[in-house]
Amino acid sequence: MDIEIVKIEKENGGFSIWIDREQDFRRAEFLKEISILNIDEHQIIYESFCPAEIIEKYSTKIGDFFISQEFDEFAGTTIYSKNAELMNKLYKLMLSSGNYQVK
Repeated sequence: MDIEIVKIEKENGGFSIWIDREQDFRRAEFLKEISILNIDEHQIIYESFCPAEIIEKYSTKIGDFFISQEFDEFAGTTIYSKNAELMNKLYKLMLSSGNYQVK
């Protein structure tokens, strides 16, 4: 699996990660690759009708991150958190897995 990711910089120095739907992001495999972060809670916080979008919240000891999957005209997956340290760890784990590359 060689998935291209887009790192979207934010004004506050943070960033989010976006993966186009055509890249075939697999949530279960991603969660295995970041298992070192010890996710201790998971919940679906939003699911639209059909569904066109699902947002899931994952909690770790470092903080919370979210996976938003959209299935409509802007189909893709966004991974984000307000915690810059956690986002940097997620990003590094993704790249070190060998399954992701920055576009």
